[in-house]
Amino acid sequence: MFAQIKKHVPFPIKSRLISLSLIPRQKVDFAVAGFPKCATTSIGQKIATAKGIFLPGYEVQMQHLISGKIEKKGEKDLFGIRNPNLIYEMHNLKALINKNPRIRIILSMRDPTSWLYSFYQYRRMEILNNSPWIQRHLKKMPNLCNVRFDDILYNGQSLMGVTLKKGNFVFHINKLLKYLPPTQILILFLEELAQNPDNTYKKIFHFLNIDYDSVPDKPIKANENNPFYEPKSLYQNQLKYLDDYFKSMKDELNALLELRWGIKNDYW
Repeated sequence: MFAQIKKHVPFPIKSRLISLSLIPRQKVDFAVAGFPKCATTSIGQKIATAKGIFLPGYEVQMQHLISGKIEKKGEKDLFGIRNPNLIYEMHNLKALINKNPRIRIILSMRDPTSWLYSFYQYRRMEILNNSPWIQRHLKKMPNLCNVRFDDILYNGQSLMGVTLKKGNFVFHINKLLKYLPPTQILILFLEELAQNPDNTYKKIFHFLNIDYDSVPDKPIKANENNPFYEPKSLYQNQLKYLDDYFKSMKDELNALLELRWGIKNDYW
């Protein structure tokens, strides 16, 4: 049923059908909903250490919620999910909001040029590792192995979700603002988490109404993929092209952040 809804139904009806399919007791209090390769795994791990929080360690898909197979540890626990691609699945995100109008959404971003480079390198690493889900993709689309960075930048191709349009963060945030007020959306930067993790996590737990002093001081180990990435020096021309390509989008995003959240982006 879920696959049929996903493929054949227009957005407004699709969103409504999915929200009706969600199990009533499966109330979702918050979601780490974007963006990929912006420390969402680390953020989820840290949130999960807090008492009174239930957040599965894997990326929760909508079919997991529809099936009702996710069992909370305690009835009073806040139930959160992590899926950094939800921000791109507005029909699913809208369905979650329909079912949970007070849901809080956490979004983390980074400089879009760095984001696209990192996301591309991550996908290439996954192809080299040949994991089972990659094998399934390659069986359907064997030409994915041949997609290079230049193909994404100059030929409009995609490598399993790595596309230029997904780096247009302001476009996706504006779509979300149609369904949620800014007070229910927390905006973070990967750069601030790297430079001042303690203050960033305090901000997250304050947003979730959790006492940060009660959170265990456990070190969070981020994904360590950089040793497998090609050096940026091989892509200097492409990265300069991306800086120019994303400039107007970054300007629009920064204006929106200041207008709706009072945030001044000093990172990029």
